[in-house]
Amino acid sequence: MVNERGRISQSTSALGTLATDGSIRVDKPEGATVRSAWMAYATAGFSGAQVTGGYEPVLNGTPVPITHEILNGIGSYNYFAEVTDIVKPVVDAAGAGTVQIPLAEPDAYLLEGEMLVVVFDDPAVQEDQSVSLMYGGLSPGGDQYQVKLAEPIDLRDPRTRLEMSLGITFSYQEDGSQQYSSVLVNGMDQLTTSAGGEDDGQSRNGALITVGGLGDAIDNPADPLAYPTDPRSDDELYDLRPFVENGDRTIYVGTSNPSLDDNVMLATFTMNPPVTDIKGDSELVMLSFGDSYQSGEGAGSAYDDIGAYIANAYENGSNFPDAIGGSQDTLSPALTGGNGCHRALANYPKQVADWLRDDFSVRLVDLTCSGAKIEPGGKPPIVGDLATGDVDSDSQITDAIARLGTEGLERTDVDLVTVGMGGNDAKFSSLVTACIAPTLVRRILAAYDRTPWLLNQAAKLLTCKRIDERFMHVGDAIDGLADKQRFAQRELRNAFPNADIFQVDYPGVLPDPDSAPSWCGGIGADDIAYADAMAGRITDVISTTVAEKGQIDAGLDRYYAPVEVSRAFGANALCPADPADALTNGIDEATFQAEAERLTHDPEVEPLVDEVLDAAASLRNCLARLTIGCDPQARTDRLTAALQAVQAKFTEPGFGDEILANIVKSPSSGETVEQRLDRSVGLFHPNQAGIDVLACYVHNTATFLGTSFCPNGGAGLRAGFAATDEPPVDLPTAAITATRVPIPVAGTGASVSLALSGYAPGSTVAVERYGSPVATLPVGADGKVTGPLVLPAADPGVQVFEVRGQTAGGAALGHDLRLTYPGSPTVNQDYTFYVDGFESSLPADPTRYDPEDVVLRILGTTAALTYHADPQGGLLVTLPMPEAWPAGGYEVTLTGSRSGVVRSARLDPEQAIEVGGLWASADDLQITGAEAQVRLLVHGERSVRLGSANGRYTGGVEYVADLNAHRSAVIDPAPLKVPEGEKTPPVLTVSSYRPGGTEAVAAGATYTAVSPAACVNGTWTPKATDLTGVVYVPCSVLVSGTGLSASVTLAAEGSVKVEAPAAVLKPAARSGAVVVAGGGLHVAGDNIRVQGPLFSGAGIRLTGSTQTLFCGAVGRSVTVSGSRFVLERGGPCAPS
Repeated sequence: MVNERGRISQSTSALGTLATDGSIRVDKPEGATVRSAWMAYATAGFSGAQVTGGYEPVLNGTPVPITHEILNGIGSYNYFAEVTDIVKPVVDAAGAGTVQIPLAEPDAYLLEGEMLVVVFDDPAVQEDQSVSLMYGGLSPGGDQYQVKLAEPIDLRDPRTRLEMSLGITFSYQEDGSQQYSSVLVNGMDQLTTSAGGEDDGQSRNGALITVGGLGDAIDNPADPLAYPTDPRSDDELYDLRPFVENGDRTIYVGTSNPSLDDNVMLATFTMNPPVTDIKGDSELVMLSFGDSYQSGEGAGSAYDDIGAYIANAYENGSNFPDAIGGSQDTLSPALTGGNGCHRALANYPKQVADWLRDDFSVRLVDLTCSGAKIEPGGKPPIVGDLATGDVDSDSQITDAIARLGTEGLERTDVDLVTVGMGGNDAKFSSLVTACIAPTLVRRILAAYDRTPWLLNQAAKLLTCKRIDERFMHVGDAIDGLADKQRFAQRELRNAFPNADIFQVDYPGVLPDPDSAPSWCGGIGADDIAYADAMAGRITDVISTTVAEKGQIDAGLDRYYAPVEVSRAFGANALCPADPADALTNGIDEATFQAEAERLTHDPEVEPLVDEVLDAAASLRNCLARLTIGCDPQARTDRLTAALQAVQAKFTEPGFGDEILANIVKSPSSGETVEQRLDRSVGLFHPNQAGIDVLACYVHNTATFLGTSFCPNGGAGLRAGFAATDEPPVDLPTAAITATRVPIPVAGTGASVSLALSGYAPGSTVAVERYGSPVATLPVGADGKVTGPLVLPAADPGVQVFEVRGQTAGGAALGHDLRLTYPGSPTVNQDYTFYVDGFESSLPADPTRYDPEDVVLRILGTTAALTYHADPQGGLLVTLPMPEAWPAGGYEVTLTGSRSGVVRSARLDPEQAIEVGGLWASADDLQITGAEAQVRLLVHGERSVRLGSANGRYTGGVEYVADLNAHRSAVIDPAPLKVPEGEKTPPVLTVSSYRPGGTEAVAAGATYTAVSPAACVNGTWTPKATDLTGVVYVPCSVLVSGTGLSASVTLAAEGSVKVEAPAAVLKPAARSGAVVVAGGGLHVAGDNIRVQGPLFSGAGIRLTGSTQTLFCGAVGRSVTVSGSRFVLERGGPCAPS
């Protein structure tokens, strides 16, 4: 490279001719003198010819030196020579203006022509600028170079000048021939798609030459994507100012020639601010530092055979002989006596170096090491001790400098550094591994005690968050990470002052919490949310500290910039539906379950589990007996400590190592514990496909190509749950998703269809309820589980079904189905319910995962239990019901510690189903007729029409599609538009009242099943005396008469019509329902009082004036007509 600086200017021109002599022009400024002059020339493309003595160009009678010969990319040779001694006497003696200098070629067809650049000391130039020449032979397949400036660019300064000229030979564009070169600036901005041609020569071999200079305009091509139409489509002289930003100090230029037959051999830059350096195809010294995510930990999962694993996964002391300073064995000490760094042969530093070798002669020093920290501790540190501020003598930095010295290189010779650090200082890898323990413990407990009580308690009390807070304190480590990052970044810059440094953050190896399945790769959804949030906090620290450095580090002409990979793996890299999208190593379901079964009978585990069972029984008895003086929190603390003791055993050195070894690969594989333990370090690290993604991100960030061209991980797994309304089971017709909010079902014997995806095609999944097998279901060729699943007998309340299988890639995958069985709790049994509305811990910024504490109190006592709300702000509560029911019922109060939200659950064996309003669950809702008084909620899953003149709606109005209200209507609070399916009403179906159903059994002697023979033409018409107690009807029903008064719960398989003016209908069943209809329901007549809720599997119509309804109604659609309709609390839903 030639780089002249000062108050200078330049003249650039070229000559291509088939004659043996001619002249080349120089444009001399007034009063200027020649500082230097340079000539570039090339032989004809694909000729293979070289210039020898007697065939060189002759300038003003003097042969031009044959110097700097290089073989270019089109099978010919380029030359570059200083010709100052030839040019200066001629030009200095001439007047200002055009100066012609004789130029001859002994063989006109040997050379394509010559380019001449003359640099002047120019009195007209008032500011320092630079004229820089980069000579070489850019690869036609694509090449790039970087221009570094002395000062930041200021586009507001009129003196800023950023001109570039290209010199190209053997390019032909006559008659629109598509022989062109494309130029990109700063990675993405297209400058031209038509560079080349024979502007300064002729359209014949031997004269194909062009250079941006005399006679050319500085204007860039109007359309940078336009192809050439003639040789003058582009004059190869460019203004780079539109492609840079204020503050830039480096400009990246890339060229490519699709036809692979252009020779881009010269680039000239006239710049203010001046150029300090231009780097093109030359040696590049690269260093890589960091921890396991940089070393390629996890690459070993590609090798099932232990021999291949040892030979090919990681550097083993002999398989990477090109290591500068000597190769190392990086396998574990127990396996081969190595250092345990697990430096993969295909980690991203080595891949990036290989890609850069297309343009550079790369020398790589890769010292990345699994387990390394910024500070000392275990493995040699990346840097050193923050407290002393010293770089350690055995640090990766110090080792790198020593290895450079073996090649005769200095610290100042380093061009590129990649580094990723901080995860081990923040204990992140240890945290993720510890998050396996809660799932493993719960599986072991399920083998001992299959009650919802213990397993749901374990799910709340043994979580990744609680383990961290008790043992690991990752949050505290993250709080101290910023100072360590700043220290490390400063020392890296001090060590390698001339390098561009790129710091890589950490990829999201876990699923996005808001789309994660119930458990994935051995980790539960809540634990995924916590670990993901900790990772987000680490990324925040890295991003903040790198930003403080600024991209241009400390005013130097060197980058310190981030490589942002936190979202590079997509929504679910651990257990996606498509194994091709799996970018992270997870746990295999079969080995995980086998290890849980082994530990169930382990003599060291059994006494610990016994203590868990005793502590759980003590707490359960405390709650069930409502013992005076019993402290449930103290007994909860005992249970928590017992659970944590099991977890601590699992992480105990030696014992925990064996668990990890067994989880990663079965002992039956024949591999030793040491071999399997070496593999286990790669759990929850990128696999080889993930490492490849990281390599692309690092390379394309460092070369400014843009990461949008890199592959990405899976878009995330979205699993759903759907139910059918296929006879004889009554279920909602809308699809039901597997959310945390429980889904009402018909209960025992109901058949539901599933829509779960992501499992290995052709495999099976196990369905369990609290550890008890329920069913084995097939997985289709599309990886979906469709069922049907027949629901087993279970108590009323929420039942959790675990669907367990694995992905096509082998990762354990599961979904929890939370289904609400109908009915009320009974004494001395467990009852599970779900309460939501507390503070969500998944806001737009998920890096601050901090679930709200919810305080649970029973019967208003001061004794309390404290649990974490789930990420969506809900809580699944399992309580043992008392041995004797307290007077006034069993009331539970839950209070959010931060939000202040209070939720009360009143549990009573005679408790009615709380409807709380009019619900159109699938269609429109309409209320017409004057003066309606609606004091409970109005909810329509489609449109809501409130056409009642002077109607008052004080319980809330919710609609999905649109709302049409009478202008005189009073709606307070304001109506609310809600997403479809966001809220679901309570469901009561006919199946519960069939003989043997839960409500039929609960009704006891008050239950009557009408004989099918009593149905005439499909309809039963009862007398008034028939309407008492709980009545099940296998057909439709018509109730008629005036002044009817009945205490009845009427459950009919078909439609129900009540045509009875002045009737008063009260509920008889414990549910509080008056009518449960499988078909439509019509209540017709004036002055009718229905003192309990109505349920219909189809539509509900209420017609007649002065009707009063207590509690509400649930149907696919709801229509109310007639004046003075009233909906309020009363009867079974009266305020307590």
